[in-house]
Amino acid sequence: AVDNEANQMLSMRLDDSANNMFSVTLSQKNCTTTSSQTVCVGKLLLLSKLNYEVSKQHSIIIRITDKDGLFKATSFAIDVINVNDAPSNIVLADNKTQASVAENLVGEEVCGLDTVDDDLNQNHLYTIIDNPGGYFKMNGSVIITARPLDHETQPSVVIKVRSTDDGSPNKYVEKTITIYVTDVNEPPTNVSLNPSNLPENSPKGRVVGDLSTVDPDNKGTGQRQTFTYTLINGYQGILSVNKSS
Repeated sequence: AVDNEANQMLSMRLDDSANNMFSVTLSQKNCTTTSSQTVCVGKLLLLSKLNYEVSKQHSIIIRITDKDGLFKATSFAIDVINVNDAPSNIVLADNKTQASVAENLVGEEVCGLDTVDDDLNQNHLYTIIDNPGGYFKMNGSVIITARPLDHETQPSVVIKVRSTDDGSPNKYVEKTITIYVTDVNEPPTNVSLNPSNLPENSPKGRVVGDLSTVDPDNKGTGQRQTFTYTLINGYQGILSVNKSS
């Protein structure tokens, strides 16, 4: 601030602070005087965070007043310089609230991902940075299965995904995602009979042995499968089975 009189006492205020985004200070210690003028250096302070994407420019009005009450008001335009902002979140695409995939499938789509980023028109690179068991991989912005999953032994898997923008410098955000493995009915893999022999001339109705079935769906701690047994090899007149267990 310059006043063409010596030994002036100048004050400074904002007539327009851009919605309280700025303030000014002026200390008389920062004023110098000559025989013909007084020069003071004030400070313009930022009070709120600037966001280029919301407003690229802010207008303020600074008033300088001397000790006699005379003043001059001057308008200034404050330009906001754009910088690359870090993405703020990763969300499931298509408004999904949960990521899930059926067991036993490879190359199956789990879900798409979107990135929340204040910077418009940026592209994002997705990578899985924590992938226990290597069950998943990225296909662009879509998580797909890389290995078969087993609901009975691992009903959910937690991974961590990173989204990196293409701004300069690159910035990223990370998100932990829980993927639920849904159950499908799997066929039994084996039937055993124990014991599997009996003496000749055994009486009718004698129990030969117990049948047991190996079924992948019975590996976990959830609901157990039950089985129905049927003779299919022509011994119906000689042997019979208790059909369920």
